Amino acid sequence: MRPKVTWLLCGLMLAALALLSPRVMVDPDALTHIATGRWIAEHRSVPAHDPFTFPRPQARWHNPEWLGDLGWYSAWRLGSVPIQTVKLGVIGAGLLLVVCQARKLGASVPIAVLLLLFLMPASVARFTLRNHIHALWLAPLYGLVIHAAWRHRRLWLLLLPLGWM
Repeated sequence: MRPKVTWLLCGLMLAALALLSPRVMVDPDALTHIATGRWIAEHRSVPAHDPFTFPRPQARWHNPEWLGDLGWYSAWRLGSVPIQTVKLGVIGAGLLLVVCQARKLGASVPIAVLLLLFLMPASVARFTLRNHIHALWLAPLYGLVIHAAWRHRRLWLLLLPLGWM
């Protein structure tokens, strides 16, 4: 397939993502993630107790998504348009990585893009400011690293920082 057609199809997929994705914060937990990121930035630590629970202020709390919360707060500080742009960038990067993974495995790029376009309307409810959207780029990146590591053994070490994230 010609590179121009591939770029055109990927651009079409990203344009569809921008059109379908919510432009406002529709997820009620988005503000909690931003507030948690702000708390982490201000205190320079991850809270051991939930700072937002009023009935039980000393309740133990484990937040495995603290890095994502810090990222959402950093994007929020830039304004509401940049935080939505960051969200679209994360999801768009994930979609492009899925296309790359499909190509590496021998799939047709147009078919991969078409499948993603057909799946996108059903997935749009998940395109929110939550940390689970990082799985959209982490999972295909894992696949690409594993695929490349079969040829270059040292690349297996890249799975350690990816697993940490």
